[in-house]
Amino acid sequence: MNKSTVVIVVGILAPYRIPFYNEVAARSNSRIVVISLADTEPNRDGDSFNQPVKFEWIRLSGYSGYSWKFEIPFHLRLSIGRVVSRFKPDVLVLPGWDQLSYWQLLLWAKLHRTRLVLQIESHAGSSRINNGVANKIRQFFVRRANRVVTFGSAATELLLNTGVDGTNIYPTINAVAAAQKQQMPNRDNAAARASTIPSNGMSLKILFVGQLIARKNASLLLNAVALLEPGTYKLQIAGTGIQRDELE
Repeated sequence: MNKSTVVIVVGILAPYRIPFYNEVAARSNSRIVVISLADTEPNRDGDSFNQPVKFEWIRLSGYSGYSWKFEIPFHLRLSIGRVVSRFKPDVLVLPGWDQLSYWQLLLWAKLHRTRLVLQIESHAGSSRINNGVANKIRQFFVRRANRVVTFGSAATELLLNTGVDGTNIYPTINAVAAAQKQQMPNRDNAAARASTIPSNGMSLKILFVGQLIARKNASLLLNAVALLEPGTYKLQIAGTGIQRDELE
């Protein structure tokens, strides 16, 4: 019996996704193919490929750009339909609706009668454009998927508020956020430790990792640590973005 084929299309291959796809490919009875529209994006630093990739991975190239105002990358990949057709997938998985390539593949899936699954992580707080027109476009796209998998309750809530039929939504946990939450200290204990910072030496290390953009609000952190007594902390910021010069 031939294996079924699952093609997963992503914007870029995020580093934290590689172990997950490795595990899925190792355990699945299906052929797993991941297609990334680009290697990286202007708002991200670092190399995603410093760990072993144990699944089939196709890296596309072409014209890419980035809107800093709306925090949206865009990748023009007119060949995406031909690339997907090579694998004759039984299931096509897309991460959203905000790229022309995803609309191309929505049409491709309908023409080829291929099951379409959307995996949605964005929520009201992370969505760059939230208005009536954007909601109508999102609703149009999502309603044409066979299944919608949401990561986290906030992503589910966004779709329900957009008017998407809840019976077609399959919620699951946001594994990255859940892992981060488990590693966070108890608030009361953290407050107690913070109140005992000695004034005669540096004992508190603060690390911010993320994009330096308004939505991430690194300026709030800078204002907060400015209230601490000098010499009692060390702040490190790892990231880049349109606000870097302003924050420096």
